[in-house]
Formats: sequence, C-alpha cells, structure tokens
Amino acid sequence: MNTKRRRILNRVMVTLNDARQTIEQVLDEERESLENTPEGLQNTDAYRWSEDVVDFMEDACSSLDEATENITAAIS
Repeated sequence: MNTKRRRILNRVMVTLNDARQTIEQVLDEERESLENTPEGLQNTDAYRWSEDVVDFMEDACSSLDEATENITAAIS
C-alpha cells in the first residue's frame, strides 16, 4: 500500500475513533438512565427498548473496534 492510501486510512481511523467515543458517551448516558429507572417502570416497553438500545450501541462499538483493528492490519 502506498503512502497516500495509508494516510487516507489513518484519517478514517481517526474518524472511527471519534465516532466510537461519541457512541460511548451516549451509551454511558443510556446506561445511567436505565440504572436510575424506578423499579415500577422496569417492566415497560420503554425500558426494554432502552435495554435493546444499549445492546445495539455496544454492538456498534465492537464493530468499530473490529474495523479499526482491520485497518491497522491493512496499513501495517
């Protein structure tokens, strides 16, 4: 791989890392919201949806980690 393409992929990695940090911030807020949900509301559809959202964001973070690892391998 030439230097130009390596630089492009390095910029992509920075963007992916920024996206992951943003998702982590939202994820932390969503987790905190879940933890502070009154017990009487924990069996609602909204609560279950929030749990699903946490799972989706955790999956997104894992996917971004995998993408970053793959790009790192490609430019090594």
